Amino acid sequence: MFKFRRILFILVTLVLLAFGAGWMVVNRLLTKEVLISQLESSLNCKVTMRSFEASAFSFPASLKIQKLVLLPADATAVNTGINIESLTLHISLLDLLQRRLTVDKLHLSGVYLRDEISKEGHSPLAEMFGKPSAADVIVADAGPPAETSPPASPEAPLVTSTESTSTVVEDTPTAPKKAVSVNIKEALLDRTLIHIVDRKARNKRDIHDLRLRIFDVDIDPANLAQHNKCSIEVSGRTEIIGRKKVGEENVDAQFVNVPFSGKGSIRPFDPVTGLLEPAAEVEVTLAKDAVLGGHLTMGEAAGKDKAFKDLEKYLGLDLAPISIGGVLQQELLAKFKVEGARVEWLNDARLVFPDYAIMMRQGSWSDSREDDSRLAIQFMPADKISQQLFSGITERYGDGVTTAVKKALTLPDGSAGIDFVLTGPLAKPSVTPSPDTMQRIMNAVAGNSADLLKGLLGR
Repeated sequence: MFKFRRILFILVTLVLLAFGAGWMVVNRLLTKEVLISQLESSLNCKVTMRSFEASAFSFPASLKIQKLVLLPADATAVNTGINIESLTLHISLLDLLQRRLTVDKLHLSGVYLRDEISKEGHSPLAEMFGKPSAADVIVADAGPPAETSPPASPEAPLVTSTESTSTVVEDTPTAPKKAVSVNIKEALLDRTLIHIVDRKARNKRDIHDLRLRIFDVDIDPANLAQHNKCSIEVSGRTEIIGRKKVGEENVDAQFVNVPFSGKGSIRPFDPVTGLLEPAAEVEVTLAKDAVLGGHLTMGEAAGKDKAFKDLEKYLGLDLAPISIGGVLQQELLAKFKVEGARVEWLNDARLVFPDYAIMMRQGSWSDSREDDSRLAIQFMPADKISQQLFSGITERYGDGVTTAVKKALTLPDGSAGIDFVLTGPLAKPSVTPSPDTMQRIMNAVAGNSADLLKGLLGR
C-alpha cells in the first residue's frame, strides 16, 4: 500500500501547478516557459512538455498539457521520473480573486511513475518532491501583476499554444505568499503505472492500470485541524517481485499479484507540523484468484524456532510442508489504515486458500519500507489437511490425546484453528505459535500424556 504517499505527492504537486497556472492566467502571465521555470525551481527537477494551451476567459478557465515529463535534477538518477501523456485542468477564476482555488476538473491520463530506492533507503523521487507543508503547496502570488500587454477582450479569449521545446527563463522577484483554501470537485488519475525498484527491501513493486479518483477535497492551510481531508476511489493491480532461494540459487519470485478496488478517506497533511504526511483509512476488496504469497512454506519460515518444532515433536502436528499463502479462493474485504509504507488491518479478514483459511487479526501490520511486520493470524486447515495433522498425534499418543487437542483447537463453527504470530521481514518472517494456543493445548492434554505435557512445559 506504499502507493498512497507516492500518488498524493504527485497530485499535490499538480494542484500546485493548477493553482499557479490559474493565478498567472488571471494576471496574463502564463506561458509555457514561465510554468516550466516555476516547476523546476519548486520541485528541484527538470521539466519538459510537448504542447501547452491555456485559455483564461473560457468558462471555466482551462489548461491543457501534453507529454509532461518531470526528471530529477540529479543526472545520475536515470531510473526515476514521471511521464504524463496528458493533463487537463478546469478552474474557477472568480473564486481565485477571493483566494479560493476551485478546481472543477483535474485529469491526468497515461501516467508512468518510476523510482529506484538505494540500499541505504535513498529515494530520488522523494528528494525531488521533498516534504512540502500545506502553506508551501497551497499559495498564491499576492503581489501586483507585472507589466503586460493590454488584456484581451472577452470577445477575443486569450489562448496560448506552443509546440516548441522548453526554454529556461530567469526567476523574477516574488511578492509575499498568502494561503488560499482549496476545493477540488474531482481529480482523476487513470491509465497509470507505478514502478518502484527497492534495493533496500530487495523487491520490485508495481501498480498496474491504476485508476484513482479524488473528490470532496477540503484543505485550508490556516485551519488544518478542521479542513484537511479528501475522499478517494481506487482500483488497479499490485505486483511485488522479490527473491527466494531455490537450492543454492536466489531467483525471482512473485510474492503478490492482486487485482484490487477500494474507497476511503485521506488526511494529506500533518495537522500539527503542516507537512505533507498522508494518512488514509480505506476499505479494499481483493479479487478472487489473487496471489498472496505461496512461495514459502511454514517450515522454511519457522527455521529453527523451538516453539514451532515442539508442535511436531510433542504433538505430531507437522505444519512444515504447508505453503504460506497462495491463490485466494474467494473475494476478500479488508479495512486498512495506511501511513506511508505502513499498513495496519482494521478488521478481522478471512483469506481462503486451497488447503486452509487464514484469519488476519485486527491490529496486524506490515511496513514495506522498513521490511518489517507483525501479523497475528489464525490458521484453519481444510478437512484433508486437518486429518493429516491429527493423525500424527494419534500415532504418538492415541485417541485420548487427539480428542483433547481437537477440543482445545475447535472453533465455534466446529473447525480447527491454530493461532500464530509472524514477525520480521516480509519475504521471510519468523513464525511462532501464539502463547494462548500453546497454553490451551497444555491445559487440554494435562493428565493424558506426561511426556507430552513435560515437553511443552519445558520449552
